Amino acid sequence: MSFGLRRKEVFWFLVVAFVWSWTSWAPITLATYGVIESTYALPPTWFHDFLHGRPLTAGHWLAVCGGLGPIVAAHVVTLRYRGAVGVGDLWEGLSSALQTPVRWYVIALVLPVLYHGLAAAAAGLVTETALTLGTGPLAGETTFDVAGRFALTVAAITAFIVVEEMGWRAFLQPRLQNNMTALGASVWIAVIWAYWHFPYYMILFKSDSVLQTMAILLLFTPIAFLPLTILYTFVYNGSGGSLFAAMLLHGVHNAAFALFGLASEQDGGRRRIVFVMLITMLMAMLVTRIYGGRNLAPRQRQILE
Repeated sequence: MSFGLRRKEVFWFLVVAFVWSWTSWAPITLATYGVIESTYALPPTWFHDFLHGRPLTAGHWLAVCGGLGPIVAAHVVTLRYRGAVGVGDLWEGLSSALQTPVRWYVIALVLPVLYHGLAAAAAGLVTETALTLGTGPLAGETTFDVAGRFALTVAAITAFIVVEEMGWRAFLQPRLQNNMTALGASVWIAVIWAYWHFPYYMILFKSDSVLQTMAILLLFTPIAFLPLTILYTFVYNGSGGSLFAAMLLHGVHNAAFALFGLASEQDGGRRRIVFVMLITMLMAMLVTRIYGGRNLAPRQRQILE
């Protein structure tokens, strides 16, 4: 298909994904800042409320609905321009999961644990605070308890995160990589991915100064997402377009935020985020140095004609 048609696909994908997600998340964001009734407010542990059968509010369901934006957009746009065959191609990266070399699943499992662990350790050294294993929803009395909760959380997030990865990796990545390098595509995806999260992050990182929070998110989220996107591109292209490998990487990344903690998170929490950014930047630079920006992987980048 022509470049013009792929450009239309990307444009309408962005329109549908952003309108769907931002419209769904708007009531939660407004409730978080007291503009509308708190019924729509979202607890920090909302995802774990589903796992453990806790009471659910309208905010929980709106959060889930907003997350569906990328997968809805991918299917609507693909069906419009490529028909049912194109929709089937979207799922090929998941249906061929058993054909993916095992090493890419190992990389997807180990990589986030490595950079989150190193970041927590670095923050602990700077703040002179002891490192703990299992925080918040992953906290347990024994290491076995923490490991079990971590495994359950990884499995649940990996299953759910198809709603994002179907859009970013299965739909957007191969279309962008058709006309630009893997590095160039990663830059675009990082910006899109970061700003798609904007209303949700306004909830997650609420502060007394709304304008300050908005400015920080608009400026720093693309910077934070770029090295992560390069690592996701490395796994996606390197695995031959395995959607499940990207989903697993995403699931472990999200779950590992609570796997490591500090005895006092008052100062260490923000420093951990900074160290995650720095360490993933170093890893992304290493990937780019070894494999080059053209493919960001030991094999050819995934493209869609």
